[in-house]
Amino acid sequence: MIDLAFGILAVAALVGSGLAIVHARGPGAKIIGRTVPTIHAVIGTVGLAVLIAALRLGASAASERLGTAGFGTAAAGLVALAFLVGLLMASRAWRRKPPGGALIGIHATLAIAGVTLLLALVALG
Repeated sequence: MIDLAFGILAVAALVGSGLAIVHARGPGAKIIGRTVPTIHAVIGTVGLAVLIAALRLGASAASERLGTAGFGTAAAGLVALAFLVGLLMASRAWRRKPPGGALIGIHATLAIAGVTLLLALVALG
């Protein structure tokens, strides 16, 4: 089930990368509306929920033997923090304010760190 959580979160990261590229193009970039960010949020939320469900089942024997059992919990914490920053960005968007580069950078950093830890857990366990 950890593999499924990783797959879902990897798709969310891919969509988020596209959103970051559009944002980096500046104010002259094509406006994408609210659909793609909403899809990104839904995919990321489902991935976080699956990750939490997988962690409730317990760590595998291989991950305990390799010392990576805590990677799942750390990844869930980082992704949950990215989720909270994403909610802050969404609240700004609903008030028609741009999310700002710093919030996007913090959100991306937390999410990428969480997905990277999850990748290590999947690859080693």
